[in-house]
Amino acid sequence: MLAIACLGLTGCSEQKMAQISGRIVYAEDGTPATDLAGHNISFFCTHSGDDDKEVRTSATGEVLEDGTFTMSTYEAGDGVLLGIHQIAISRPVAYS
Repeated sequence: MLAIACLGLTGCSEQKMAQISGRIVYAEDGTPATDLAGHNISFFCTHSGDDDKEVRTSATGEVLEDGTFTMSTYEAGDGVLLGIHQIAISRPVAYS
């Protein structure tokens, strides 16, 4: 079981951003999830776009050696849109 420690987010709206960084730890004992180093973490938020159509925006980050991450949406380190997010952690993809 993993726990993701980061700033709480509520109500996805109007392009307001929050800088987000955190650490992934194991819930049982709170040790950093160092085995996830190099994995990608993604936050997904659904909100109304300019034309009131539903838009899905994602922010991504890379899990570092100590289990920490910093999220980026439009540019490096800018954070995420304020809102309620789904979170996914995925393995890095190797291209050959």
